[in-house]
Amino acid sequence: PLPVVLVLHNAEYQGSISTQHMGRREARHLADVFNLPPERIRKETFIEGKFCMLKPIVDYAKKYQRGYGICAVSRNYALEASLKH
Repeated sequence: PLPVVLVLHNAEYQGSISTQHMGRREARHLADVFNLPPERIRKETFIEGKFCMLKPIVDYAKKYQRGYGICAVSRNYALEASLKH
């Protein structure tokens, strides 16, 4: 796997689209945009009905890098983010 580095700053808002609840119809549309199966879009990018582009890279770093490569802009923010996620 390709090594990645991700710097988080205000992760609650980065990469998320929360204008509406995302369902199957929206998953099909995003699947067309990204040329991926709709179920993969739903499984890997939806959090509590919201589409989040950060979720796949965070999951990837956790799976393939044991969480290494994810950092935050400060110690306080790192602690806050680790408690929430």
